[in-house]
Amino acid sequence: MQPLPESFLPEVSDCIDFVMHKHQNRIAQPKLPDDIPKAWAKWFEKVDRYLQQNCVYRI
Repeated sequence: MQPLPESFLPEVSDCIDFVMHKHQNRIAQPKLPDDIPKAWAKWFEKVDRYLQQNCVYRI
């Protein structure tokens, strides 16, 4: 890699802006499950199960 001349800065900046704008919709609106509470409950159950099976310090 080598440094770009200062005159390239606007073009590079425009390119970065274009890429960010292109992907902005996917970043701003992630696909969430229809039933968020159920998804969280499932996640917590899996974490609890993992901790119970793998935790060195069991209660």
